[in-house]
Amino acid sequence: SAYNIVVQNICSELYLYDIKQDLALAHARDLEDMSAIHSSYTRIIHATNLEQLASCDIIILAFRKENLKELSSRLVELQNNITELKDIVLSLKHANFKGKYIVATNPNDTITYYTQILSSLPKNHVFGSGTNLDSSRLKKILAKDLDLNPKDITAYMIGEHGDSQFAALSTASVLGQNLLTFCDKMGKKLDIENIEKAVVNEGYFIYKR
Repeated sequence: SAYNIVVQNICSELYLYDIKQDLALAHARDLEDMSAIHSSYTRIIHATNLEQLASCDIIILAFRKENLKELSSRLVELQNNITELKDIVLSLKHANFKGKYIVATNPNDTITYYTQILSSLPKNHVFGSGTNLDSSRLKKILAKDLDLNPKDITAYMIGEHGDSQFAALSTASVLGQNLLTFCDKMGKKLDIENIEKAVVNEGYFIYKR
């Protein structure tokens, strides 16, 4: 996310904060090196405390307390991330942060909800990434099954970002054609249940590596 923000000149200033100060500083310097290559105008700042972020327009929450190799569900992540969330959001609230949050931390829907409650900000100031990444994974898997480019496919995972999400394949399309109609014409049969499981399990696979 930070890389894309810098390359695309999305903002004039980008603050990087991490409880591991050396890690945040290393990322900031790495982005500074890269920004010169891409002629970026974004000023990159290593924040040493949360109060420095209070004047930001947008804060992206993308943290996890620890790496759980035996992660079995999103709720396990909640137990590990909720304390960190409280520390961050309440500190920023005390510092009078009035901007917007974009939440990438898991379990995404629950963390997004608690971010809004803890911050006391309006609901339209707190956004979760939801099933956006899952929808991208769905397109990738469908593209492999159909031997197509993911850009040729429009398809979405909907519901909670977690085990209960599902593919809205009845509204999916391939090159403007209904996906299921396209598969019938091509003599292709999709294993929808396994496709949905593959999307859900992809996150766990990546997380545990």
